[in-house]
Amino acid sequence: MIIPESVIILGRKFHIDLVEGMINDDVYGKCDLVRGVISLAKSQSEYSLGSTFLHEIIEAINSMLELKLEHPQISALETGLYATLREL
Repeated sequence: MIIPESVIILGRKFHIDLVEGMINDDVYGKCDLVRGVISLAKSQSEYSLGSTFLHEIIEAINSMLELKLEHPQISALETGLYATLREL
C-alpha cells in the first residue's frame, strides 16, 4: 500500500507523519484529531504499515462520528478490510 502525504477523512485533512522507531512502547500508529496528524512508525514491514494506516483511519472515523467502537472491534474491522483490499 502506498502511504500518501495526507488523507482527507470526513472532510478533514490529516497529514501523514512517518516517524523513526515506535510511537510508544508497543504502538505503531497514532491519530491526533486536534493536530490533524496520523503518525506511523516507518520501521514496520510494508504489510504492517498499510494495516496500521488503515487502523488509524478507522480510529479517526470512530472518534469523529462518535461510533464508540472498542479497540478490539476497530482492530477486527481493520484486519478484515485490509485483507480484502490487499486482494484487489
